[in-house]
Amino acid sequence: MKKLLSVLLILALCITSAAMAEAAPSVTTQDVIRARVEATAENGTGFFLIIHDTNVSDDQLARLLVAVNLDTYFGNINKQDGERTRLFDLMGTENVNVFEFTGVDVGDYQPSFGAVTVKARFVTQYSKDDKVVVLIGIPGRSLNWTAFEAQVIDEQGTLEFVLPAQTVSAIQQWTGLIAVANASQAVK
Repeated sequence: MKKLLSVLLILALCITSAAMAEAAPSVTTQDVIRARVEATAENGTGFFLIIHDTNVSDDQLARLLVAVNLDTYFGNINKQDGERTRLFDLMGTENVNVFEFTGVDVGDYQPSFGAVTVKARFVTQYSKDDKVVVLIGIPGRSLNWTAFEAQVIDEQGTLEFVLPAQTVSAIQQWTGLIAVANASQAVK
């Protein structure tokens, strides 16, 4: 009788475990990607641009966390016109937040495709009243950041910004970082 009861308990445990494993969702590509992204080029198709968690190095995160402030971490950044500036000067305030800091990859892109318009909806919901700048970091001897003005284009906080062919090609070659800086009193 003890053997039969033991077998029945083991069977019940196995069935319960199998049911629990069935109910647990598996990790999908959507779980890794940090933003819903639509990227279109002026003159080409068939390439991809993804924003995800896998390329942020522990070193960069540690440097960001120990920086006195965001202006110190980002240092001199390039504006789209090539002029060098500081983040706080670009944003017009020291009240700047960075809620997105993650990897960005490009594949199958050709420079002849031209500039790429990116529409990205992040976890953070930005408001149309926010001043938002997308910062792209390209590794080299040091991490070089370039700022691109972004527009909030809908009520869900989707950002739209344009990356020139040179930046997209550099991301494809080196794998970049993306940070979204905003100057706002309240982020939903």
